[in-house]
Amino acid sequence: MADYTEKEMMAISAGRLIKDGDILFAGTGVSILAATVSKRIHAPKVVVFFETGGG
Repeated sequence: MADYTEKEMMAISAGRLIKDGDILFAGTGVSILAATVSKRIHAPKVVVFFETGGG
């Protein structure tokens, strides 16, 4: 059995696609995880705008 979930693997895979200096709009869930993974691991110059909904 794997030590990670499908969502965790998806967040890591998506995070690897983000390049240093990219500008992102991240919603809730896996997209926030992917943005955070990229910024902390390999793309510190990423700019992330967090969208959480609202009205």
